[in-house]
Parts: sequence; structure tokens; C-alpha cells
Amino acid sequence: FSVRFIPVDCDKEFGDLPRLKHISRDMYSRFLIPDILPDCEKAIYSDVDVAFVDDIKKLYNEDLGDKIIGAVPAYGKDLTDEDCFCSGLLLINCKKWNEQRLGTKVRQTAEELFLQHRLRLPDMDILNMMFYHHYAPLDRVYCLIPKYVTKYQDNCAVILHYSGGGLNKPW
Repeated sequence: FSVRFIPVDCDKEFGDLPRLKHISRDMYSRFLIPDILPDCEKAIYSDVDVAFVDDIKKLYNEDLGDKIIGAVPAYGKDLTDEDCFCSGLLLINCKKWNEQRLGTKVRQTAEELFLQHRLRLPDMDILNMMFYHHYAPLDRVYCLIPKYVTKYQDNCAVILHYSGGGLNKPW
């Protein structure tokens, strides 16, 4: 595999969308991946507050079936909808995303939700609105939040996600 750093000016691309107190507009960069990598069949998106503790090739090789994205179902007392998923780790079928021109649809959905004041966790809200009931659920080992490790101790994490604000970060 290879790692490429591709600069994106998210304030320019998404300046009309909100940012959060502890998260810049860079959260929207995941929406550009299929456009930036049009020749890639699949791509893995990950937030920066993660620790890769096992081979992510397992994740890349997950079968998405006919779905465009794979994601880990959300968990926690405030996220009870089983069809809601975390946006901090995504497996994206870039080819299908581009075939269906979802870059444009993402922006339209974002603008609609923003105007309706429905963006509490903007990137997650937008993706969940677009892919509600239409994503491939991935095993929690691909985005295990450390505070839930004891609850899901049967799982051997591939990726630990230190989500949320505050000091609970790997650095």
C-alpha cells in the first residue's frame, strides 16, 4: 500500500457548513475521497484520533456487497438507533460512489440539514441521513472505542478510536 498526503482546503470547499468547537471543517474531507481518488476501487477513511493495533488489510478486504460504504454501528447510551453508524472509520467503494455522483448529493444533503438546524455531529449526521439502512455494518473491531473495551472484550481490536473531545486521545 502507499500513503499519500493530499492537501484540501476544507474552508474553501465547505465554508458554508458549520464547524464544531473542537473539530474544524476538515471533518468534511472524507466526502472528497472518491473524487480525489477516482481510480481507486475502495478507500479507507479514518479519523486522526485512532491507533491501528492490527493489520488493516482485513478491513480493506471486507465485502461491502452492493453497499457504497461500510461503517461500524454506533454505540453508547445516546446513540440507540441500530441503523446509525460512526463516521470516524469508513470503508468507501469509490467506484460506486462516483458512479452515483454522491459528491453532489452529499453537499445537497449537508445544505438541507444545515438549513433545518439538524447538524449536531455534522459529518456523522450527513452520512447517516444519506446511508440510513444502506450501509454495510462492519465489526466493532475496526473502530473500537476504548471506554467500551470491557463491554466488547471478546473482540480483539484492529483500530482503537479515541473519539470525542477532551483529553482522551492517544497523543
